[in-house]
Amino acid sequence: MLAAKILDKWKKSFNKRYAADGKIKSLAAKKNYIRDILLSDSNLDGDARYYRESCWDFFLKEMAYLERTCYMPRFMARKFAGRPIWAKYIKEHPAYDGNSAFSDLRGIKLPNAVDDFGETIMDVLLQHLLGFSLDDVQTVYYDFYLMTSEGPYEYGKVYLEKGDIVIDAGACVGEFSALAAYKGCAPYAFEPVRAVIDLYLEKTAKMNPGIIIVPYALSDKKSTLEIILSGLGTTSLTNIEGGASRKAFEVENIQAVDLDGYVHENNLPRVDFIKADIEGAERQMLKGAQNVLKEFSPKLAICTYHLPDDPQVLRDLILEANPRYQVEQKHKKLYAYVPH
Repeated sequence: MLAAKILDKWKKSFNKRYAADGKIKSLAAKKNYIRDILLSDSNLDGDARYYRESCWDFFLKEMAYLERTCYMPRFMARKFAGRPIWAKYIKEHPAYDGNSAFSDLRGIKLPNAVDDFGETIMDVLLQHLLGFSLDDVQTVYYDFYLMTSEGPYEYGKVYLEKGDIVIDAGACVGEFSALAAYKGCAPYAFEPVRAVIDLYLEKTAKMNPGIIIVPYALSDKKSTLEIILSGLGTTSLTNIEGGASRKAFEVENIQAVDLDGYVHENNLPRVDFIKADIEGAERQMLKGAQNVLKEFSPKLAICTYHLPDDPQVLRDLILEANPRYQVEQKHKKLYAYVPH
């Protein structure tokens, strides 16, 4: 009897956990809600329809995993839940050509890097591929956040506008810069890893006119840093700890600049948007951007999952520079803007 009561309590907790909002009380209702969101729009182009159907296919598989693990504590259930394998969906698109040098993702062209960066690319481009408006982002990503690993860079009042000068810190393949260029912005793609620039970012910039590649890291001052390469596109500025042999890591010397100095030296008239995913160096970047935050009040979308105290430390640095910022932490990102 006690075991049955415990299981019933866990089931109710599971249903509540994955309900889209306070009005949806069950997993079945959640499924109907998501199906309507994804598939009810009849005015979609073929690409958007394909990616929405792919999302629905993934959602059903993810829910099947979660239903099997609903009696587990959340942190355990999440380990068993399937992640979206976006490379599979991109490759199964009728227009995908494995022999081509790039993928055309509804007008945004990227080097064929889906095997290495498929999930990261979809974090940035999911809203674009599904053809949703910005008003739908909360539902698509956060009521339905299982579709991505980190969430979007545009949320609420933090979004790209035509003519924005955009700082893309940690550009990697350049998917966010490509999205910004597609929307009529002027993106500055900061990426310090030479191999990533040569293999991917330069190709992205050629295929999406308007991207300016900046081969530097962003930090709190001009300096030469050692960056640890733990995989292509996966880096860390954290010091090697525990006396581990340096031979166990691939280390590259990179040049870093502070954003305040870069903006001044290059005569940028303003900064409108800062996106940052720089493997734990977000706090150093903000320390080097205090004047930019104070003078220009750019919209901010910053990853907060690299270090345990990132959410609080990054929030404090933003408000120290400009107390007028409104800051919201969602999932693995921080969003901030100054009301006008």
